[in-house]
Amino acid sequence: VRVRTEDGKYYGGWFDSDSLVSTYPFTRDIFIAVAWNMGEFGEFIDEASNTRGIWVPISDGCVVEWIDRPLTDETE
Repeated sequence: VRVRTEDGKYYGGWFDSDSLVSTYPFTRDIFIAVAWNMGEFGEFIDEASNTRGIWVPISDGCVVEWIDRPLTDETE
């Protein structure tokens, strides 16, 4: 999953069974259990080290993008 916040920053990573999303009637938030370092334009750089995930509040100006796993020789 990739999230672009209102101020243009990107957060992302693998959304797996340890990840969470909250919705109405609670605030809209997403917990990404496997966080990645993101580039300036939303590209996935590498898995973030020494972290147990990232919590991102989702405001009206955020864009949440669900992305397929990249194809490899094993997944094709």
